[in-house]
Amino acid sequence: MRRRPAASAAQADLPLVVVEKIKGAQRIVAVSPEARRAGLATGLTLADARARIPDLWVEEADAFAVKVLPKAGWDPRGLVSFFATLSQEGGPRPPAFLSSHPATEDRIATTSALIRAEKLPETLRKSDGGKLEIIQRRIRLLSGGARAPAPPLHRH
Repeated sequence: MRRRPAASAAQADLPLVVVEKIKGAQRIVAVSPEARRAGLATGLTLADARARIPDLWVEEADAFAVKVLPKAGWDPRGLVSFFATLSQEGGPRPPAFLSSHPATEDRIATTSALIRAEKLPETLRKSDGGKLEIIQRRIRLLSGGARAPAPPLHRH
């Protein structure tokens, strides 16, 4: 797989896909509009996508997030915290919806190394001021999922 550290002018015209190793194969987890118009979709293997479009711009999901989050003003170290929370809450086995993903400990190590290689400014946001918890509560209410108590709201 070709690694492309930064989008060049030539890459900007290429269909972009974000991939992740799932059940032993690199699979597409996100596509750009150009890739979608070319007939690519999530779930497709990278090998099948390359057979259709040999000159495809490919990014690894976690590495892509480490690069994109700071551009959006967010601290990517939150990924490591998220993976650690999954590990703590999931125990020795990941939650069912992540059972096909790489081991959480591997993702923590790899993502931490990627973050250390970045020169991150100190001004990146680390908190959304409790908005995630509000969204989670709304989803529970709208989906009738009042099974578990909602987490407390944090005031900042």
